[in-house]
Amino acid sequence: MTFATLPDATYFSDNRQFKLEITFEKIAMFTQRPTYTFSDTISNTTLWSFCPDLKGIRTDWESLVLVPVNATISDEGWTLVSTYHCAGSSVIGFSPEGEMLFQHNLDKHLERENGYKGCTNHRGVMSLGKALIYFTNLNKKRVVCIRTWWRTICIIEMETGNFIDGSLSDAVLSYERELIS
Repeated sequence: MTFATLPDATYFSDNRQFKLEITFEKIAMFTQRPTYTFSDTISNTTLWSFCPDLKGIRTDWESLVLVPVNATISDEGWTLVSTYHCAGSSVIGFSPEGEMLFQHNLDKHLERENGYKGCTNHRGVMSLGKALIYFTNLNKKRVVCIRTWWRTICIIEMETGNFIDGSLSDAVLSYERELIS
C-alpha cells in the first residue's frame, strides 16, 4: 500500500498583498498535519501561523484533521479555508489577525437547511472545486458568500461565524454578476 503525500499549496488575496502557505507534515502512516502560515507580501512579514490539534484523531471522526483543498483571502486579510474529510466539506474562517473564528461542516448545514445530501461518494460542497467563494459587505457586516455548483448560497458572517438567511442573497446578486462577467 502506498501513502500519497498531500502537496503544499500557496494562495494569494486578489491584491496579492496577503499570502497563505499550507504545508504538510507526515506524523503517522496515513496522517498528515497541515500548517497554515499567513504573511504580508509588502512588508515580507509573517502575520500568523496555525497548526490544528490532533486530539481525537483515532476515535472522533468529526475532529479528524480537515484536509485543506482551497483558500480564499480578502484584500483585507479575512481568510476562508475550504477543507474535506470523510464527514464532508467544511470551511474554517480566520480573522486578519489569525484568530480561528469558526469551523462549519457545510454538508451538514445544507442538509439541515434544504435536504442536500452531499457526502455520498465524496462529492461534498467543496470537493469538486466548483463553488464560487467571495467576500463582501452585507448590512454593514463582513461576510463570505459560498455559491455551490447547484446555485444554493451560504452566507456566513465572518466575525461571529453565524449563517445569515440565504433569502438575503438578493442583496449580493449584483456583486456576483459583476464578479463572473
